[in-house]
Amino acid sequence: MSSVPGKCLIVGVTEVRNRQAFCLEFLKAREPDMVRRPFFARCDPHASWYDDLQPLDSSDEPFFLSEDSLHPQ
Repeated sequence: MSSVPGKCLIVGVTEVRNRQAFCLEFLKAREPDMVRRPFFARCDPHASWYDDLQPLDSSDEPFFLSEDSLHPQ
């Protein structure tokens, strides 16, 4: 799916530290070092867009750039 940080692939659902999570990776990204690096989002059955997802923990936050963080005022 397309997102502000890049083209994202949902690899699947997994369990991380006893919490259900989406496993994702970027196929293309604004930050090249993020390409093909797995990261995790909280498993939300109601999420239908990348923007609906939340990082699983602080180590996943860099993968969730917003349009505002790319263009500070």
